[in-house]
Amino acid sequence: MTTGDNVTQHRSVRVPDKRWSAAATNASRLGTDRAKWINDALAWLNREPGAKQPKRPSPE
Repeated sequence: MTTGDNVTQHRSVRVPDKRWSAAATNASRLGTDRAKWINDALAWLNREPGAKQPKRPSPE
């Protein structure tokens, strides 16, 4: 585990399997991973300084 501002805790959220799997696929299409995309979305939602709305992939 890291210390300081980089500490991350395991969080449990309920997400349907189909949505969770699609999120991994779509994050990969954007060149990132699901956890990074979710963290970026939360930073934007919370109006953290410098946070930008995460991109979404183009429809298939």
